[in-house]
Amino acid sequence: MNTTNERIGDKLLAAGLICDEDLVAAVHVQQRCGGRLGPLLVALGSVSQASIDRIWRESHVDPHLSARIGRVMSECGMDGITPEFEFAKIYRRDTIVENMMKGSMVERTEVEIDGLATMTLGEFTSPQFVFEINAKTNECEIPAGDEQKVRAWLKGLDRSRVNSKAA
Repeated sequence: MNTTNERIGDKLLAAGLICDEDLVAAVHVQQRCGGRLGPLLVALGSVSQASIDRIWRESHVDPHLSARIGRVMSECGMDGITPEFEFAKIYRRDTIVENMMKGSMVERTEVEIDGLATMTLGEFTSPQFVFEINAKTNECEIPAGDEQKVRAWLKGLDRSRVNSKAA
């Protein structure tokens, strides 16, 4: 998962949410004062936090959760149907790992993403489930108990109503 400033800046530019001048100003502040590019763009009034959150979710959460749920749906005989997700919570944790033997030099930053979501297929909404994304591997996991709830929900759906509503 690439979370560099260049990537978020490129995504915001491509979406038409900021202009080149906004990005240059935020990078300039970042070089002088530090900080993350997204919050700096918000503080400068270039973009809303909601827009940053949406772009970040679309690039860092949606594809990985969709792939994992797609495998579960395929195993339940529901190939070719695309769910829509609603998120109750999404958390991103950046853990800085320092090497104390090298004067607290930062060795790496570990990123973990987890959250609580439901999915909708036509008029049907799943029970809430937890998901976790490993930022190094981009693999999304759903805890066994939550995955069982989703599988039971999928198996109990009237497929003919789901297919006609989701198509």
